[in-house]
Amino acid sequence: MQKLVLCLTAVLFSFSLLAQTASIKGTITDETEQALVGASVLIANTGTGTTTDLDGKFELSNLKEGVYTLLISYVGYE
Repeated sequence: MQKLVLCLTAVLFSFSLLAQTASIKGTITDETEQALVGASVLIANTGTGTTTDLDGKFELSNLKEGVYTLLISYVGYE
């Protein structure tokens, strides 16, 4: 659980608003700041999600303006 908490604290979010839509961008890393390739990033209670690229980066775009809870999972982490 500690590893996931550390991973989540390392996520950097950037929100941009365009015509009532929002985008969430970030980078998922582990406690040693290594990128987590292929981590799942989902918006809670929706079917919207993506995976991280080779640099641990992700983007969720064309979202309605609001507050979202992200669920991040990666094989080998609790």
